[in-house]
Formats: sequence, structure tokens, C-alpha cells
Amino acid sequence: MDFLMTRFLLIVIFAAMFFSGCAGNPTSDTALRSANQTLENQFSPFRYVVTPSDGGRPVANVEWAGVPGKSISELAPQVRRDIFGAIMKNCGLQSSALAETRIVKHDAPVFYEVWVFNDPLSKRTDNKSGLSVVMTQLPNGGGVNIRYYGDCHSKDAPVFHFPN
Repeated sequence: MDFLMTRFLLIVIFAAMFFSGCAGNPTSDTALRSANQTLENQFSPFRYVVTPSDGGRPVANVEWAGVPGKSISELAPQVRRDIFGAIMKNCGLQSSALAETRIVKHDAPVFYEVWVFNDPLSKRTDNKSGLSVVMTQLPNGGGVNIRYYGDCHSKDAPVFHFPN
């Protein structure tokens, strides 16, 4: 699913949260979990997290999925070279621009990570772009299938403010 479809889906979910009351409401929490599950199922590099704002009202902000960690590709130099080669070819992002890798799920045979790059072409305020890198180990030593999800140059996602 592309960025616009994901955005539409999230707007619908968060509209339901808005009309059901403030964050912390069980319906709102369920909608947020549902939205994040949908993002995970689509291998999105983003997740929504509710945080308090300066005005005291809760806000759903987008954050990179996963937790900082070591990529499984560090154990396989050829796989790592293939990943960087594809990212360079398709997005123009150099390996030296890699800011961090985030582990979403390492559950053999699927390894789901988010690679975050310093990117002057990013449309985010922090000038970072992230791609989900999903590596699937093929049976019988048949290699690794690598898929990429997300925009080469990330955009700011909508922020949702909850009523008091």
C-alpha cells in the first residue's frame, strides 16, 4: 500500500479516535493499536506513538518503527553489499549516510528492519529518511530475498491532536 493509501487509512482510524473521545479511551487505544498493526503488516518504517504535548493534550506522533540495534546483515557481508547497492541505485543514498538500523522483528526466516539515513532530500523536519528492509531467508541455503518498503525520501506524516 502506498503512502497516500496509508495516510487515508490513518485519517479514518484517527477520526474514529477523535469522535470517541480523548487518547486513553479504550476505543482510541484500540484504534491506535489497529493502525500500528496495519503499518506493521505493510512493513511500514513508521509507527504512531501517543505523547503529551506542551499544551497538555495528547498527540499521536510518528516515530521510526523498531528499536535501535545491529542489523542481521552484518553477519553476511554480501547481503549487506546487495542492500546498500539497491538503496544507492534506487534512492541515491550512500552507505556513509546510514544513521541507524532499527530492529522491528527478527523471527527466522523473516528479518524486518528499518534503516534510517541522513538525507538532505528528505521532506521531514529532521532530514532523515527511512526504509524498511525485509530479508527472508530462503530454504535449503537458497539465499536471501530482500524487499524494500517506504519512500526513498521520507515525508512528514500527519500528527493527530486529541481533545482534552
